[in-house]
Amino acid sequence: MADSEGRREPSNFNQNKDMTDQLIQKAKTGDKEAMLQLIEQFSPLFKRKACFYYQMGSEYEDIYQQSVLYFITGVYQYTPMPPVTFAGYIKKRLKWGLWTYFRKMYEKGREK
Repeated sequence: MADSEGRREPSNFNQNKDMTDQLIQKAKTGDKEAMLQLIEQFSPLFKRKACFYYQMGSEYEDIYQQSVLYFITGVYQYTPMPPVTFAGYIKKRLKWGLWTYFRKMYEKGREK
């Protein structure tokens, strides 16, 4: 299946989305195992963000940990609103949350 821009969706896209939605619902009820599975599933995104800010002068581990914290709060605050998927929502949440965090750390470093 090709979308309007000519990209092809993976054949297991809907299965992964359904599985992710189920994990989100379980995690919201306090299931720690479901939250750990979600964190593991989105770990490449956290690593990518940490590498980006590491190149800008931040500590890799600090950014990675902040990513996970923003992710966890994002899971609890997420409400499905089509056509926005959870993946799209969490990418934007991480982008703006980490940018704000980076700016605060940068300003704090300049004051010293």
